[in-house]
Amino acid sequence: MRGSLSAEHPYKGMLSCLWRESIVDKIAENQKTITMASLLHIDKNGNAFLTELIQDSGLSVTEWINRYLDIYFSPLLHAFFCYDLIFMPHGENVILVLENNQPVHVFMKDLGEEIKFLNAKIEIPESLLRLSIKVDDDLKVDYIFNDVFNGIFRFLVPILNKAFLFSEQQFWGLVKKKIVNYQERYPEFADKYHRYNLFKPDIPLMCLNLMQLKNNSEIVDYDNRVQEMKTTQRLCNPLFLLKQEG
Repeated sequence: MRGSLSAEHPYKGMLSCLWRESIVDKIAENQKTITMASLLHIDKNGNAFLTELIQDSGLSVTEWINRYLDIYFSPLLHAFFCYDLIFMPHGENVILVLENNQPVHVFMKDLGEEIKFLNAKIEIPESLLRLSIKVDDDLKVDYIFNDVFNGIFRFLVPILNKAFLFSEQQFWGLVKKKIVNYQERYPEFADKYHRYNLFKPDIPLMCLNLMQLKNNSEIVDYDNRVQEMKTTQRLCNPLFLLKQEG
């Protein structure tokens, strides 16, 4: 092939390889790993993998979800509010480490492509400047809403409700508590909590299929994120009602 390929050329992805460090030697002998996507798996008989994990863990539903939120959600909050750093923490990109089927910690994958500094004010080494992008303030928090709330949490709720009668209000109540605890622990980010409000009334529903159909070689052009994002409707933010209730 003659010439050079631009950084955004689709052939770059087709002809390249992605090196991922093995996590085998980073877990204890009594631990195992699963993709977070597996938490959403339901077999042909209607049995949910998440249900089996919780039942076998010896923990209550509340205890299990609390530990899961501690190792997955709370670190994402700190990365966002402290460092303006976001990942793409969907199910396939997150590896859960379990011990006795209890959540212990997580590994993040695809950091080479799916990690960004959003309007970061911290000093970034020149070698990482490609990870720094400019995004309108009202779109920054959408990363959490889309990848975490819409992509994972809203699908966990019906599984927990069916198996344990664990209600939507109970689940989002735990999420709310993690946010409030974080905000109380780090009051120095109070201005950001106001600007990037996790308790606003509604949140966007991103349509990945529409984005993929529009451009199947690069779903999102980060330099033109506003034009690239495809949403069909606004969803009621479950945290908004809980906040109103106090």
